Amino acid sequence: DEIVANHHLFRSLDDASRAEVRALGTVVDFAADEILILEGDAGDSFFIITAGKVEVTTAAKGHALILSILKTGAFVGEVGSLSGKPRTATVRALTPVSAVRFERAKLMAVLGRFPKATELLSAVALARAQDTISKISR
Repeated sequence: DEIVANHHLFRSLDDASRAEVRALGTVVDFAADEILILEGDAGDSFFIITAGKVEVTTAAKGHALILSILKTGAFVGEVGSLSGKPRTATVRALTPVSAVRFERAKLMAVLGRFPKATELLSAVALARAQDTISKISR
């Protein structure tokens, strides 16, 4: 509940919509080294990390390129959730991880009523895509 109430992505939502988002989320736990998201899979969900640390990688030039290490409060899966296209990266738990999982269609139905939240999610997705392109082209 606190993650949705306090997360910057959901600040522009009214109380009723934040409650709606909370109801959509499912708490999931991952063991260290477990895959949350696999590159190439359907982009059908979005995660907010509530505890732990994850590594984000993408396949480049025949090996896994580390894109980032993310911790509590970060979100992953936004690119696939926004575009509906296959995952562009793999996300693996570096430590035991707890996260809140949101199904793409249901979350987008709520966020679609709040342009600021959708713009923020889109801005993060664009920045991450640009960072990935920069790292791959080195």
